[in-house]
Formats: sequence, C-alpha cells, structure tokens
Amino acid sequence: MKKIFSIALLMSAVLVSWAQYAPNEEARKKFEQGMATGDINQQIAFFGEAIKLDNRYAEAYYARGYAYYDKSFFNLALEDYNKAISLNAGDAKYYFERALTKVKLEQVEESIKDFSKAIDLNPRMAGYYYERAYNYYELEKYEEAVKDLNRAIELAPTEAKYYVERGMAKRKLEQYTSAKEDFDLGIQYNPNKASYYYQRGFSNYDLGNYDDAIADYDKAIAKDTPVAKYFYERGLAKAALNRLEDAVVDFTRAIKLSPAKATYYYERGYTYYDLKEYDKAIGDYTKALALNPEDALTYYERAITYVKLDKYPDAIKDMDRAISLSPNSGKFYNERGIEKFYLSDFNGAKQDFEKAYKLSPDDKDIKDNLDAVKKKLGQ
Repeated sequence: MKKIFSIALLMSAVLVSWAQYAPNEEARKKFEQGMATGDINQQIAFFGEAIKLDNRYAEAYYARGYAYYDKSFFNLALEDYNKAISLNAGDAKYYFERALTKVKLEQVEESIKDFSKAIDLNPRMAGYYYERAYNYYELEKYEEAVKDLNRAIELAPTEAKYYVERGMAKRKLEQYTSAKEDFDLGIQYNPNKASYYYQRGFSNYDLGNYDDAIADYDKAIAKDTPVAKYFYERGLAKAALNRLEDAVVDFTRAIKLSPAKATYYYERGYTYYDLKEYDKAIGDYTKALALNPEDALTYYERAITYVKLDKYPDAIKDMDRAISLSPNSGKFYNERGIEKFYLSDFNGAKQDFEKAYKLSPDDKDIKDNLDAVKKKLGQ
C-alpha cells in the first residue's frame, strides 16, 4: 500500500515515545527542527544530526526511516527501523513501518511477522489488520485475509476500503454473493470511488448478472479517467450477452489505452471469430502471440480459425506449437487430429486421437473421432 509522509501523523505517533525516553537537549532540538520542516531532505539531515548527538534516540531513527521510505530509499529505511526496534522493542508503530518497508523490498513473508508483532503490541489499530490482510491476499492466503478484514471492520465499521478488500478476498474464495454484499457496503460508504464499482462489476459478472456488471463498469468509467481494464471487462460482459459488436468497440478502446496487453487482442479476436470475421480474428491472435508467444491457448484458437479459412497446414503448425507448450491437453491433440483428418492423413489423425483419448478418456467427442478414423482405416 502507498504510504504518504505526514508531519502531523508522525508527530502524533511520537508523543508517547517521548514520554518513554528523554533524549539530551541538543538532540531533541534537532529532532524538533526536523519535525517542523516540510522538506524531506532537511528532515533526514536534522534527524541524522539528532542521532549523532544521541545515538540511543529511537524516535530519531524511526523518523528518519519514515523520511527515507518517502524518498523510496527502502534499504536505508529498513536499517533505521531495525535500529529503532533494537532500542525500543515495545513500540508497535516501529514494526508496522518496518513491515511496510519489507513489502517494498519484496520481503512479504517477513513483513507478515512484523505486522503480527505490531498487532500484538497494539490490537486496536484497524489499519494494522488491513495491511496484514492486504499482504495475505498477495500471498494468496485469502482466508487469513478475510479474518483480518473482519477484525478491521469491527474496529472501523465505516471504512469503505476494508469492505472492498474483503470482497476481493471472498471472490478468490468463490464466495461471490458475499463478495458482492461487501462491495455494496464499500460503495455505500464511499460512492465516488471508481474502482469499487469495477470490483462489484466482477462479482456481478461472476453471478451471471451481466447487465448489472455493465452498469457498474459504466459507473467506473464515468467516475475515472479512461482505464483500459474497465473497458475490457465491460466488453466481456457485453460478449456474454451476445452484444458482440458492442464488445468489439470496448475491446478496441482497451487496446488503444493499453496496446501491449495480449489478453485484449485475444478477446477481441475471439469475438471476431464469433462474428465470423475470421481474417480479423487471425490478425488479433497474431498480435496477441507477438506479445505473448508462450500462450498455448492462443495458438489453439488461431488454429481453429485457420480451419474456418481452410488453411489446414497453418492450423497444424499452430497446434504443433500449442502441444509443445501444453503437452497434456487432450483437446489440443484432438484438434490436430481433426486437421490431419481433413488433409487425409488418417494415420496421423489416429495417433492424435489415441493420444487425446488417453489424456481425456471421458470425452465422448474424442472417442467418436477415434472410432471414425479407425473406420476410415478399416480397423
């Protein structure tokens, strides 16, 4: 999460610690000068002078670490938080800020330990649970995230983002109805946040409420500067309602806003296929593969489209690539077998159908294809 440096916030945080430790007078004056200036470089300098004058001044290390964090000097911030904790291991905010710094340094597992320590020392801070939940979410520990957000909401029941974050975790747990209820509450407490409508749009899509999803994406788009993913998701919802031309318009807008996103070309290509505009579909799949050449599914979809254009050799080349990337997909061998069958390569088709059947023995279509080619071969 983004942390904003605030003198007022830092001042309120250090008042208790001043009562616990009395620095020497000169160090205290330098510290106060640092607190009084709005220039972060000057803050770092003043806090550094305070530390030179009293190297046991934990709050000065903490304050300088806070300023280093704001300058994105995360390793230096971590060193100062470590020192502050070594001097005063009983201050929750030291662990909390160190946890945020570890997140920036991609030490997420270690950050959880510090968030937990901060909570142990001050279990009434809703923000501590929220930040730990956020990082549990990043670690895909969604149940733990929900538990922390439950506690954060108990402590701060009108904080919109807590509901939204919990809704996101519940979506990952496939608790779609409950997730939507959380997004409803998030929007109730903050109706002006575009991303909240975007998240609720997801849940409405999950529940098959495509019109409601579109309405949410409309609101997200209206409340924010153009964001590619809003148009993309609205395009998916429109496609689900078979509003294919409208979906193409949204996918095209998403591509214009974010032209390096392979998924956007893939979905527009898929929609062009449904519209029977096969050349356009091939063009979009080709662009998607230029951006992500390791995506087996896109090769598969392009191969199917080549078949519609009677370009069987091209289709087989794509299926060769798809199979090399995903060699355990029964449907990929089945598709290549179909293409070989149309080229009268019945032995090759039989080998592919046999492989497909071995990988997907419950697929009736594959069994029918295998029987058909055997009959063709007189077997």
